[in-house]
Amino acid sequence: MTYWLVSLLENHVSGQLAIRMDDGAVFVAGPGDVTALPAGHHARVAGDEPAVTVDWFGAGNYGR
Repeated sequence: MTYWLVSLLENHVSGQLAIRMDDGAVFVAGPGDVTALPAGHHARVAGDEPAVTVDWFGAGNYGR
């Protein structure tokens, strides 16, 4: 499993994300949730609805 190496601050607009931290903790974020995720997390869509988030911090470095 690949973990993100950047921190993210996200507003979850629709759908749900199952988020696993590198320490093994798992939780689900959905519409209306705001998450502050440190480096060392992995997320996948939970369910059939696409997950939409607004990233306020961190995603600008993704893919570099």
